[in-house]
Amino acid sequence: MWQLSSATRLITGPRPPVGPEPATSPRRSGPRRNGPGAEPGVLLVSRFGDVGLTRATRLAGKLGVATVRIDAEELSSLSVLADPAAGTLRVGSLLLRPAVTWIRHFSGRAVRADGPSAVTAFVQDSWRALISQLHQVSAYTIPSRQPGLLDQQALAGRLGIAVPRTIVVTGPREARELIRSPRVVIKSVAGHFARTPDGLLTGIFPEVVPREWLDADRELPGAPMVVQEFIEHDTELRVYFVRGDVYAFEVSKNSPASPWTEPDSVHASAVRPPVAVRAATARIAAALHLDYGAFDFLMRRSAPVFLEVNVTGDWSWIEDLAGTGEVTAAVARMLRDLSMLAAPGKRQRLDLLGFLA
Repeated sequence: MWQLSSATRLITGPRPPVGPEPATSPRRSGPRRNGPGAEPGVLLVSRFGDVGLTRATRLAGKLGVATVRIDAEELSSLSVLADPAAGTLRVGSLLLRPAVTWIRHFSGRAVRADGPSAVTAFVQDSWRALISQLHQVSAYTIPSRQPGLLDQQALAGRLGIAVPRTIVVTGPREARELIRSPRVVIKSVAGHFARTPDGLLTGIFPEVVPREWLDADRELPGAPMVVQEFIEHDTELRVYFVRGDVYAFEVSKNSPASPWTEPDSVHASAVRPPVAVRAATARIAAALHLDYGAFDFLMRRSAPVFLEVNVTGDWSWIEDLAGTGEVTAAVARMLRDLSMLAAPGKRQRLDLLGFLA
């Protein structure tokens, strides 16, 4: 109980993605400008199993947005030249002037490299350092830093939004007297997945356990873990914030790990966001300066309890369950609107909420 799952290759969301093998050159979609010089467009950095991004960029291309996507798995085979003074990025033979850069599921550990472990570490660290500075060649960057769970909950508390009692411990028994609910949630501080050197994603999934579980002697991985009060609730909502728009889905599942361990048991339907949820989502997104985020809420007697937000959370799995494409369409519109607002060659951090007001 509460251990590393068996390794699963290339999970980007609750359902294993279906996607192409890594490309040997950057994938480009949308209109192409004729003639020499840098092409304006949107730069996307992720991994090749990011199904939601694939769908959104196809739709963005139909809206007239030129996008270039590179995935972590292909980086070591690409020729890249970043020129901050010119505000351009050359990827292979394509010279791009990024109006918008969105870094999503990028991990330096996913970069493939041959040679001794020290060489591999150097190659991966070097790519990680470059990717983290691509804002220097982009007019606008969608925030990609994931705020930690403790940071998120402290912020929500300051905003007057309910959160569960949460602590981080290295030994479960230490939480026994601090968490008083009959059941508790055990989960990782660092997220749901750990990437191994061979490119596999290994799941570390949340579990709901009786409070007595904290007393037992058990072998644990020696890392800090989250112990959280279990909130009795009426419904669970996954809420997507896309540049001011809010989309909500009611989710039912057997356990927190079900989307990964038993996906066929998970059900979701699109619902109208409750007013309190819409307000809480907008306030947290504004405080974190988010253009995009996947939020998790529990509804308890019509009041929302905020669990967390994932700034790279996937949407394709829940759209498939609910039979809708509204989040994909919203992401495509976001890429179009940001590429129009962010004038190429002028590096800026647009205050979109202020701009729209």
